[in-house]
Amino acid sequence: MPRLALPISLVAALILASTASAAPPPARFGAEAPPRLVVVLVVDQLRADYLGRFRTMLGDDGLGELVRRGAYYPYAEYDIIQAMTGPGHATVASGAWPTHSGVVLNYGIDRATGEKAYCVEDARHRWVGAPETPAHAGTSPARLRAPTLGDALKNSGQPSRVVSIAIKDRAAILMGGHRADDVVWLDDDRLQWVSSDFYRSNGALLPWLTPINDGLGGRLGKRYTWRGEGAAKGPSDDGKDGWAQTYTLGGKSLGTPFAPEIVVDAALAAAAGHRLGADATPDILWISFSGFDKAGHSHGPNSRRMESMLAALDGQVARLLDGLAQSVPGGRDAIAVALTGDHGVSPRPEYGARHRLPTGRLDFDAVSAQAEAALVARFGAAPDGEWVAGFRELNLFLRPGATAEHRAVAAEALRELAPARYVFTREDVQAGRLPPTPLDRRIGNQFDPERSGDVVIVLKPYHIYASSPASHLTGYTYDRLVPLVLMGKPFRAGVYGQRAQVVDLAMTLSFVLGIQPPAMAEGRVLHEALVGNPR
Repeated sequence: MPRLALPISLVAALILASTASAAPPPARFGAEAPPRLVVVLVVDQLRADYLGRFRTMLGDDGLGELVRRGAYYPYAEYDIIQAMTGPGHATVASGAWPTHSGVVLNYGIDRATGEKAYCVEDARHRWVGAPETPAHAGTSPARLRAPTLGDALKNSGQPSRVVSIAIKDRAAILMGGHRADDVVWLDDDRLQWVSSDFYRSNGALLPWLTPINDGLGGRLGKRYTWRGEGAAKGPSDDGKDGWAQTYTLGGKSLGTPFAPEIVVDAALAAAAGHRLGADATPDILWISFSGFDKAGHSHGPNSRRMESMLAALDGQVARLLDGLAQSVPGGRDAIAVALTGDHGVSPRPEYGARHRLPTGRLDFDAVSAQAEAALVARFGAAPDGEWVAGFRELNLFLRPGATAEHRAVAAEALRELAPARYVFTREDVQAGRLPPTPLDRRIGNQFDPERSGDVVIVLKPYHIYASSPASHLTGYTYDRLVPLVLMGKPFRAGVYGQRAQVVDLAMTLSFVLGIQPPAMAEGRVLHEALVGNPR
């Protein structure tokens, strides 16, 4: 499959910039200058076990190189009750749990209007590079209360560049934060990279995107075949050994190896266009591989296709790191790379049932219907509508003016649902009437009185909230644990069993960069993984 080549003019500009005189490197909390470029890779739905289970699929470069040459924490924690894309990316970038970052759900309900509220929605800003902005589309980081690592780097007064790229708009925006120089995501249907006038106030995309979008435009609607041949090479036992499925390139093809390919094409072009790493002032490149999540929801973690996706991602990460090493003066020694996930995923309920696990699905429609029926039975019909304003991501929202009594009645009704393990209200959070530790702590790290629901459901293990084959949104290990890898000169290679949390990443990278951590960061410096082991 042809790849999109970088424009010669951009490559030449980067080479020329690397020979120019650079500003003196800023101080770091250690003996050496900080890396010229920090690359943070977030793989959407990267379960903690994938790098180990599928290690035979990994080559010497890419993900294999990260695990071999990096400081590898197999079990980094999201200490929250519902792991998903928006809160995950906000946590990675800010070092703050959702209760502080304000990003507690992907989608909620606006309490004032009763309408759907998206975690990066801002009606004041429009998409740039698209003929129109979809309803409730993400257009700014206004709902993100916590500054990001990139914001902290820019606040340090250095002329650093911060760029963020993802297929999902919420991933790109929440990583990029408030001060990023460039934030782009994919308009799936048109297969074009777009941005927001929050970042591009002149209403125009930067020139580095022109050849990338032109190339994608030429591929839109073309046929693409994803093939898997032979038996599984890793321990996958769900689905056929081989397949050949043909897609039409566009939104529905983004759960295939096509997705990481176009993300890396864009990332390399952005690095050249912004001259990332060209001088001694550190820059940050955020990249999220959203296509991995799309495949995971469709096939589940035990599917042979997830092996194929990880192998494809491995090859594309190798291409990315090789390209950056060639363009950044000092090569790999001048680049620090971090890898993690935004959440994991549960096994498919059908897979669990075959293997005698207690599993099941929460009926989405039954939740609202059961709560509404109980409320009507107790209080009568709601004036001008229904008592239930909406049910989003295990959070039930009631109409404005609902009281503690309304919430208690709804919660009692939802406790009768077979997949529900615990159900709590906002009054339960305020009064400390919560499930036992550690669930109470995880609820506290995520609940926000303005943006969380009136009533929240905690599912039983191996039960999911979705009609898709597989999903997440729980506080169990298969959702909560992700790998965390740090590779580069500041880091000491090895496998680390110490407790690490995802909030530790922003704090550790701040230490390496020699800057004040993001304002709400609450993690620790992973000092055991640093060369020299600072105390």
